[in-house]
Amino acid sequence: MIKRFKEVNGLYIEKVYGQDRLAFAMSDTSDLYDLVEYAQRGGYQGSVIKFYDFENGNVYTPFEKRRDVIYSKPAYVDGFYYFLQADYGQGKVALYKYLPEKVIDS
Repeated sequence: MIKRFKEVNGLYIEKVYGQDRLAFAMSDTSDLYDLVEYAQRGGYQGSVIKFYDFENGNVYTPFEKRRDVIYSKPAYVDGFYYFLQADYGQGKVALYKYLPEKVIDS
């Protein structure tokens, strides 16, 4: 039986290592190291991280796209998903402990 996601974005999804429930996708192929170069050229358009639930087909977007913000690949450890959010404009990097059903306060 083919399972379908409730939202289709045309993004390449990749399973989060260490578990079988979620995959993730980034809205572009830039990574955290690219932020410095983007800043020298006037800033970064921003990116989005999405999580795809193989069990129920839901797609979770913890944050809306914001200028100069980029995300790391998530990691699964002890029942939680962790990822970094780097905000070059504010000069900070935050580590998020995430469960797809929960809303993240930013």
